[in-house]
Amino acid sequence: MKSFDTYFPTKLIFGEGTIQRLGETARAYGRKAMIVTTGSDMKDFGILDKALESMRGAGISCEVFSAVEQNPKDYNVDHGVRVYRETGCEMTVGLGGGSAMDAAKAIAMIARNGGVVMDYMPGQPRYGEELTETEPCICVTTTAGTGSEATYFAVVTNTVTHEKPGLGCPCMMPVAAIIDPELMLSVPRRVTAQTGVDVFFHAMEAYLSTVATPYTDMVALEAMRIVARYLPRVLEAPQDREARGQMAWANTLGGIAIVFAATCGLHAIGHSISGVTDIPHGRALSIAAVSFMEYTCEADFPRYARVARILGADPSLSDEEAARQSPALMKKFLEDAGMETRLGSLGVREDQIDQIAGIAVSSMSYCMSVTLRPLNGDDIAAILRKAL
Repeated sequence: MKSFDTYFPTKLIFGEGTIQRLGETARAYGRKAMIVTTGSDMKDFGILDKALESMRGAGISCEVFSAVEQNPKDYNVDHGVRVYRETGCEMTVGLGGGSAMDAAKAIAMIARNGGVVMDYMPGQPRYGEELTETEPCICVTTTAGTGSEATYFAVVTNTVTHEKPGLGCPCMMPVAAIIDPELMLSVPRRVTAQTGVDVFFHAMEAYLSTVATPYTDMVALEAMRIVARYLPRVLEAPQDREARGQMAWANTLGGIAIVFAATCGLHAIGHSISGVTDIPHGRALSIAAVSFMEYTCEADFPRYARVARILGADPSLSDEEAARQSPALMKKFLEDAGMETRLGSLGVREDQIDQIAGIAVSSMSYCMSVTLRPLNGDDIAAILRKAL
Protein backbone atom coordinates (compact mmCIF):
# COMPACT_ATOMS: atom_id res chain seq x y z
CA MET A 1 0.00 0.00 0.00
CA LYS A 2 1.19 3.52 -0.81
CA SER A 3 2.60 5.56 2.10
CA PHE A 4 0.92 8.88 2.85
CA ASP A 5 0.51 11.63 5.45
CA THR A 6 -2.72 13.38 6.30
CA TYR A 7 -3.64 16.18 8.69
CA PHE A 8 -6.83 18.22 8.61
CA PRO A 9 -6.74 21.33 10.83
CA THR A 10 -10.09 22.93 9.91
CA LYS A 11 -13.00 22.59 12.33
CA LEU A 12 -15.99 21.44 10.27
CA ILE A 13 -19.39 22.51 11.59
CA PHE A 14 -22.05 20.71 9.59
CA GLY A 15 -25.84 20.79 9.78
CA GLU A 16 -28.98 22.80 9.23
CA GLY A 17 -29.05 26.04 11.19
CA THR A 18 -25.31 26.05 11.93
CA ILE A 19 -25.02 29.61 10.55
CA GLN A 20 -26.20 30.54 14.03
CA ARG A 21 -22.87 29.29 15.39
CA LEU A 22 -20.79 31.72 13.33
CA GLY A 23 -20.49 34.30 16.10
CA GLU A 24 -19.46 31.86 18.83
CA THR A 25 -16.93 30.33 16.46
CA ALA A 26 -15.46 33.70 15.46
CA ARG A 27 -15.19 34.98 19.02
CA ALA A 28 -11.98 33.00 19.57
CA TYR A 29 -10.21 35.02 16.86
CA GLY A 30 -10.99 38.65 17.65
CA ARG A 31 -13.69 41.28 17.92
CA LYS A 32 -13.85 42.63 14.37
CA ALA A 33 -14.35 40.64 11.17
CA MET A 34 -14.41 41.39 7.48
CA ILE A 35 -17.28 39.48 5.86
CA VAL A 36 -16.32 38.86 2.24
CA THR A 37 -19.16 38.35 -0.27
CA THR A 38 -19.79 38.71 -3.99
CA GLY A 39 -22.22 41.46 -4.93
CA SER A 40 -25.65 41.62 -3.32
CA ASP A 41 -26.75 37.97 -3.45
CA MET A 42 -26.07 37.19 0.22
CA LYS A 43 -28.02 40.27 1.26
CA ASP A 44 -30.85 39.60 -1.18
CA PHE A 45 -31.27 36.01 0.06
CA GLY A 46 -31.21 37.10 3.72
CA ILE A 47 -28.05 35.10 4.44
CA LEU A 48 -25.91 38.13 5.21
CA ASP A 49 -28.43 39.26 7.83
CA LYS A 50 -28.24 35.83 9.51
CA ALA A 51 -24.45 36.06 9.61
CA LEU A 52 -24.49 39.60 11.00
CA GLU A 53 -27.07 38.70 13.63
CA SER A 54 -24.93 35.81 14.86
CA MET A 55 -21.82 37.98 14.94
CA ARG A 56 -23.56 40.81 16.80
CA GLY A 57 -24.87 38.32 19.34
CA ALA A 58 -21.29 37.29 20.06
CA GLY A 59 -20.11 40.88 20.41
CA ILE A 60 -18.24 40.99 17.10
CA SER A 61 -18.44 44.00 14.79
CA CYS A 62 -18.27 43.48 11.05
CA GLU A 63 -17.03 45.22 7.94
CA VAL A 64 -18.92 43.89 4.90
CA PHE A 65 -16.75 43.74 1.79
CA SER A 66 -18.85 42.84 -1.24
CA ALA A 67 -16.56 44.07 -4.04
CA VAL A 68 -15.57 40.56 -5.15
CA GLU A 69 -16.47 39.43 -8.66
CA GLN A 70 -17.34 35.98 -9.91
CA ASN A 71 -13.91 34.45 -10.59
CA PRO A 72 -12.18 36.92 -8.21
CA LYS A 73 -9.67 39.22 -9.83
CA ASP A 74 -6.29 40.31 -8.52
CA TYR A 75 -7.54 43.87 -7.96
CA ASN A 76 -10.53 42.57 -5.91
CA VAL A 77 -8.15 40.90 -3.46
CA ASP A 78 -5.78 43.87 -3.22
CA HIS A 79 -8.75 46.17 -2.58
CA GLY A 80 -9.93 43.84 0.16
CA VAL A 81 -6.54 43.84 1.85
CA ARG A 82 -6.55 47.64 1.96
CA VAL A 83 -10.03 47.72 3.50
CA TYR A 84 -9.10 44.99 6.00
CA ARG A 85 -6.12 47.00 7.28
CA GLU A 86 -7.83 50.39 7.22
CA THR A 87 -10.81 49.18 9.25
CA GLY A 88 -8.82 47.23 11.85
CA CYS A 89 -10.23 43.79 11.11
CA GLU A 90 -8.83 40.73 12.88
CA MET A 91 -10.22 37.93 10.71
CA THR A 92 -12.01 37.31 7.45
CA VAL A 93 -15.26 35.41 6.91
CA GLY A 94 -15.86 34.10 3.40
CA LEU A 95 -19.64 34.02 2.97
CA GLY A 96 -20.87 32.54 -0.29
CA GLY A 97 -19.53 30.25 -2.97
CA GLY A 98 -15.97 29.64 -4.02
CA SER A 99 -15.32 33.20 -5.17
CA ALA A 100 -16.12 34.71 -1.77
CA MET A 101 -14.30 32.01 0.19
CA ASP A 102 -11.20 32.08 -2.02
CA ALA A 103 -11.03 35.88 -1.83
CA ALA A 104 -11.38 35.72 1.97
CA LYS A 105 -8.48 33.27 2.24
CA ALA A 106 -6.28 35.34 -0.06
CA ILE A 107 -7.07 38.60 1.77
CA ALA A 108 -6.27 36.98 5.11
CA MET A 109 -2.94 35.64 3.88
CA ILE A 110 -1.76 38.89 2.27
CA ALA A 111 -2.97 41.01 5.19
CA ARG A 112 -0.60 39.02 7.42
CA ASN A 113 2.33 38.57 5.01
CA GLY A 114 2.34 41.81 3.04
CA GLY A 115 2.60 42.74 -0.60
CA VAL A 116 -0.07 42.29 -3.24
CA VAL A 117 -1.67 39.14 -4.59
CA MET A 118 0.41 39.24 -7.78
CA ASP A 119 3.53 38.67 -5.68
CA TYR A 120 2.32 35.15 -4.91
CA MET A 121 1.40 34.13 -8.48
CA PRO A 122 3.55 31.69 -10.52
CA GLY A 123 6.77 33.29 -11.70
CA GLN A 124 6.53 36.17 -9.23
CA PRO A 125 8.90 36.99 -6.34
CA ARG A 126 7.04 35.23 -3.52
CA TYR A 127 5.61 32.30 -5.44
CA GLY A 128 6.47 29.08 -3.66
CA GLU A 129 7.50 30.84 -0.45
CA GLU A 130 6.79 28.58 2.51
CA LEU A 131 4.51 30.84 4.50
CA THR A 132 3.61 29.79 8.03
CA GLU A 133 1.07 32.40 9.12
CA THR A 134 -2.14 33.98 7.95
CA GLU A 135 -4.91 36.01 9.51
CA PRO A 136 -7.75 33.75 10.72
CA CYS A 137 -10.31 32.90 8.06
CA ILE A 138 -13.71 31.26 8.58
CA CYS A 139 -15.58 29.95 5.55
CA VAL A 140 -19.37 29.72 5.33
CA THR A 141 -20.33 27.93 2.15
CA THR A 142 -23.67 28.71 0.55
CA THR A 143 -23.29 26.41 -2.47
CA ALA A 144 -22.44 22.74 -2.88
CA GLY A 145 -19.73 23.23 -5.39
CA THR A 146 -16.18 24.35 -4.85
CA GLY A 147 -15.17 22.64 -1.61
CA SER A 148 -13.26 25.82 -0.83
CA GLU A 149 -14.31 25.66 2.82
CA ALA A 150 -12.07 22.59 3.15
CA THR A 151 -8.99 23.64 1.15
CA TYR A 152 -6.11 26.08 1.40
CA PHE A 153 -6.40 27.13 -2.25
CA ALA A 154 -7.48 30.57 -3.42
CA VAL A 155 -8.14 30.82 -7.15
CA VAL A 156 -7.57 34.38 -8.35
CA THR A 157 -7.44 35.63 -11.94
CA ASN A 158 -4.33 37.48 -13.08
CA THR A 159 -5.95 40.22 -15.16
CA VAL A 160 -2.74 40.96 -17.07
CA THR A 161 -2.06 37.46 -18.39
CA HIS A 162 -5.59 35.97 -17.97
CA GLU A 163 -4.01 33.12 -16.02
CA LYS A 164 -6.14 31.66 -13.25
CA PRO A 165 -3.60 29.58 -11.36
CA GLY A 166 -4.61 30.05 -7.77
CA LEU A 167 -2.31 30.31 -4.83
CA GLY A 168 -2.15 28.53 -1.57
CA CYS A 169 -0.10 27.09 1.25
CA PRO A 170 -1.16 24.91 4.19
CA CYS A 171 -1.34 27.83 6.61
CA MET A 172 -4.27 29.16 4.54
CA MET A 173 -6.62 26.40 5.66
CA PRO A 174 -9.70 28.02 7.22
CA VAL A 175 -9.71 27.83 11.01
CA ALA A 176 -13.35 26.73 10.77
CA ALA A 177 -15.94 25.98 8.11
CA ILE A 178 -19.70 26.17 8.49
CA ILE A 179 -21.62 23.91 6.13
CA ASP A 180 -25.30 24.72 6.57
CA PRO A 181 -27.48 23.04 3.92
CA GLU A 182 -30.37 25.42 4.72
CA LEU A 183 -28.36 28.22 3.13
CA MET A 184 -28.42 26.31 -0.16
CA LEU A 185 -32.20 26.01 -0.48
CA SER A 186 -32.41 29.29 -2.39
CA VAL A 187 -29.64 28.49 -4.88
CA PRO A 188 -31.04 28.70 -8.45
CA ARG A 189 -31.17 25.51 -10.49
CA ARG A 190 -28.47 26.65 -12.93
CA VAL A 191 -26.03 27.40 -10.13
CA THR A 192 -26.94 24.15 -8.36
CA ALA A 193 -26.05 22.27 -11.54
CA GLN A 194 -22.81 24.18 -12.21
CA THR A 195 -21.55 23.76 -8.68
CA GLY A 196 -22.86 20.21 -8.34
CA VAL A 197 -20.89 18.91 -11.33
CA ASP A 198 -17.83 20.69 -9.94
CA VAL A 199 -18.14 18.53 -6.81
CA PHE A 200 -18.03 15.44 -8.99
CA PHE A 201 -15.02 16.74 -10.93
CA HIS A 202 -13.08 17.48 -7.73
CA ALA A 203 -13.65 13.97 -6.47
CA MET A 204 -13.05 12.34 -9.85
CA GLU A 205 -9.82 14.20 -10.50
CA ALA A 206 -8.49 13.42 -7.03
CA TYR A 207 -9.20 9.76 -7.82
CA LEU A 208 -7.59 10.02 -11.29
CA SER A 209 -4.45 11.67 -9.91
CA THR A 210 -1.04 10.04 -9.65
CA VAL A 211 -0.77 11.34 -6.07
CA ALA A 212 -4.02 9.70 -4.93
CA THR A 213 -3.74 7.71 -1.71
CA PRO A 214 -5.93 5.12 0.02
CA TYR A 215 -7.31 7.95 2.16
CA THR A 216 -8.19 10.21 -0.76
CA ASP A 217 -9.61 7.28 -2.74
CA MET A 218 -12.01 6.55 0.11
CA VAL A 219 -13.12 10.19 0.31
CA ALA A 220 -13.29 10.75 -3.45
CA LEU A 221 -15.27 7.62 -4.23
CA GLU A 222 -17.84 8.44 -1.57
CA ALA A 223 -18.21 11.99 -2.89
CA MET A 224 -18.74 10.74 -6.45
CA ARG A 225 -21.36 8.21 -5.31
CA ILE A 226 -23.27 10.90 -3.41
CA VAL A 227 -23.28 13.32 -6.35
CA ALA A 228 -24.37 10.67 -8.85
CA ARG A 229 -27.30 9.81 -6.61
CA TYR A 230 -28.37 13.17 -5.21
CA LEU A 231 -27.57 15.83 -7.83
CA PRO A 232 -30.42 14.66 -10.12
CA ARG A 233 -32.70 14.60 -7.10
CA VAL A 234 -31.88 18.12 -5.93
CA LEU A 235 -32.23 19.47 -9.47
CA GLU A 236 -35.68 17.91 -9.64
CA ALA A 237 -36.73 19.09 -6.17
CA PRO A 238 -34.66 22.10 -4.99
CA GLN A 239 -36.35 22.14 -1.56
CA ASP A 240 -35.43 18.51 -0.83
CA ARG A 241 -33.49 18.99 2.39
CA GLU A 242 -32.05 15.49 2.44
CA ALA A 243 -30.67 15.92 -1.08
CA ARG A 244 -29.28 19.38 -0.27
CA GLY A 245 -27.61 18.01 2.85
CA GLN A 246 -26.06 15.12 0.96
CA MET A 247 -24.71 17.44 -1.74
CA ALA A 248 -23.32 19.79 0.90
CA TRP A 249 -21.44 16.91 2.49
CA ALA A 250 -20.17 15.63 -0.87
CA ASN A 251 -18.90 19.13 -1.59
CA THR A 252 -16.80 19.17 1.57
CA LEU A 253 -15.52 15.66 0.88
CA GLY A 254 -14.44 16.80 -2.57
CA GLY A 255 -12.49 19.67 -1.03
CA ILE A 256 -10.74 17.32 1.38
CA ALA A 257 -9.84 15.00 -1.50
CA ILE A 258 -8.14 17.67 -3.58
CA VAL A 259 -6.17 19.05 -0.62
CA PHE A 260 -4.31 15.75 -0.40
CA ALA A 261 -4.52 14.38 -3.96
CA ALA A 262 -4.85 17.53 -6.11
CA THR A 263 -6.91 18.06 -9.20
CA CYS A 264 -5.43 16.90 -12.49
CA GLY A 265 -5.48 17.90 -16.15
CA LEU A 266 -9.18 18.69 -16.42
CA HIS A 267 -8.82 21.50 -13.92
CA ALA A 268 -5.76 22.78 -15.78
CA ILE A 269 -7.97 23.10 -18.85
CA GLY A 270 -11.01 24.43 -16.98
CA HIS A 271 -9.11 27.14 -15.13
CA SER A 272 -7.50 28.28 -18.36
CA ILE A 273 -10.81 28.41 -20.24
CA SER A 274 -12.31 30.40 -17.40
CA GLY A 275 -9.33 32.76 -17.25
CA VAL A 276 -9.77 33.64 -20.93
CA THR A 277 -13.58 33.69 -21.10
CA ASP A 278 -14.58 34.47 -17.47
CA ILE A 279 -17.29 31.79 -17.58
CA PRO A 280 -18.20 30.02 -14.31
CA HIS A 281 -15.86 27.28 -13.21
CA GLY A 282 -18.34 24.40 -13.43
CA ARG A 283 -19.30 25.31 -16.99
CA ALA A 284 -15.66 25.53 -18.05
CA LEU A 285 -14.97 22.06 -16.69
CA SER A 286 -18.10 20.59 -18.26
CA ILE A 287 -17.26 21.65 -21.80
CA ALA A 288 -13.83 19.99 -21.61
CA ALA A 289 -14.69 16.90 -19.52
CA VAL A 290 -15.85 14.49 -22.21
CA SER A 291 -12.87 15.15 -24.47
CA PHE A 292 -10.50 14.94 -21.51
CA MET A 293 -11.83 11.51 -20.60
CA GLU A 294 -11.67 10.29 -24.21
CA TYR A 295 -8.04 11.40 -24.35
CA THR A 296 -6.94 9.90 -21.04
CA CYS A 297 -9.12 6.87 -20.22
CA GLU A 298 -6.63 4.35 -21.58
CA ALA A 299 -4.07 5.41 -18.95
CA ASP A 300 -5.68 3.36 -16.18
CA PHE A 301 -8.60 1.14 -17.12
CA PRO A 302 -9.46 0.04 -13.53
CA ARG A 303 -9.76 3.61 -12.21
CA TYR A 304 -11.73 4.94 -15.14
CA ALA A 305 -13.93 1.85 -14.91
CA ARG A 306 -14.69 2.68 -11.27
CA VAL A 307 -15.80 6.17 -12.32
CA ALA A 308 -17.87 4.70 -15.15
CA ARG A 309 -19.67 2.29 -12.81
CA ILE A 310 -20.54 5.15 -10.46
CA LEU A 311 -22.05 6.90 -13.50
CA GLY A 312 -24.11 3.84 -14.36
CA ALA A 313 -21.97 1.47 -16.43
CA ASP A 314 -23.08 -2.16 -16.56
CA PRO A 315 -21.22 -3.87 -13.68
CA SER A 316 -20.73 -6.99 -15.80
CA LEU A 317 -18.42 -5.16 -18.22
CA SER A 318 -14.67 -5.65 -18.03
CA ASP A 319 -12.58 -2.78 -16.73
CA GLU A 320 -11.46 -1.87 -20.23
CA GLU A 321 -14.99 -1.94 -21.61
CA ALA A 322 -16.34 0.16 -18.73
CA ALA A 323 -13.45 2.64 -18.92
CA ARG A 324 -14.03 3.20 -22.61
CA GLN A 325 -17.67 3.98 -21.84
CA SER A 326 -16.73 6.64 -19.26
CA PRO A 327 -16.73 9.59 -21.73
CA ALA A 328 -20.23 8.76 -23.01
CA LEU A 329 -21.53 8.25 -19.47
CA MET A 330 -19.99 11.56 -18.43
CA LYS A 331 -21.67 13.28 -21.38
CA LYS A 332 -25.05 11.90 -20.32
CA PHE A 333 -24.48 12.90 -16.67
CA LEU A 334 -23.66 16.46 -17.68
CA GLU A 335 -26.46 16.84 -20.21
CA ASP A 336 -28.98 15.46 -17.73
CA ALA A 337 -27.85 18.27 -15.40
CA GLY A 338 -28.39 20.81 -18.19
CA MET A 339 -24.70 21.50 -18.75
CA GLU A 340 -23.08 22.34 -22.09
CA THR A 341 -20.45 19.85 -23.24
CA ARG A 342 -18.99 21.63 -26.28
CA LEU A 343 -16.66 24.63 -26.35
CA GLY A 344 -18.41 26.11 -29.34
CA SER A 345 -21.68 26.37 -27.42
CA LEU A 346 -20.07 29.00 -25.21
CA GLY A 347 -18.47 30.93 -28.05
CA VAL A 348 -14.91 29.66 -27.59
CA ARG A 349 -13.17 30.01 -30.95
CA GLU A 350 -10.54 27.95 -32.74
CA ASP A 351 -8.15 30.91 -32.60
CA GLN A 352 -8.33 30.94 -28.78
CA ILE A 353 -7.21 27.35 -28.34
CA ASP A 354 -3.47 27.97 -28.44
CA GLN A 355 -3.87 30.83 -25.94
CA ILE A 356 -5.83 28.61 -23.55
CA ALA A 357 -3.33 25.77 -23.91
CA GLY A 358 -0.43 28.14 -23.31
CA ILE A 359 -2.01 29.45 -20.13
CA ALA A 360 -2.52 25.88 -18.89
CA VAL A 361 1.19 25.19 -19.41
CA SER A 362 2.37 28.40 -17.78
CA SER A 363 0.08 28.38 -14.76
CA MET A 364 -1.28 24.85 -14.18
CA SER A 365 1.70 22.60 -14.95
CA TYR A 366 1.43 20.68 -11.69
CA CYS A 367 -2.13 19.55 -12.41
CA MET A 368 -1.03 18.45 -15.86
CA SER A 369 1.89 16.48 -14.42
CA VAL A 370 -0.21 14.44 -11.97
CA THR A 371 -2.73 13.30 -14.59
CA LEU A 372 -2.64 9.54 -15.15
CA ARG A 373 -1.72 10.35 -18.73
CA PRO A 374 0.72 13.27 -18.30
CA LEU A 375 -0.22 16.19 -20.53
CA ASN A 376 1.73 18.86 -22.38
CA GLY A 377 0.57 21.91 -24.28
CA ASP A 378 -0.02 20.00 -27.49
CA ASP A 379 -2.20 17.51 -25.61
CA ILE A 380 -4.26 20.33 -24.11
CA ALA A 381 -4.74 21.88 -27.54
CA ALA A 382 -5.80 18.50 -28.95
CA ILE A 383 -8.36 18.02 -26.15
CA LEU A 384 -9.75 21.51 -26.75
CA ARG A 385 -10.07 21.01 -30.49
CA LYS A 386 -11.83 17.71 -29.86
CA ALA A 387 -14.29 19.61 -27.63
CA LEU A 388 -15.15 22.34 -30.15
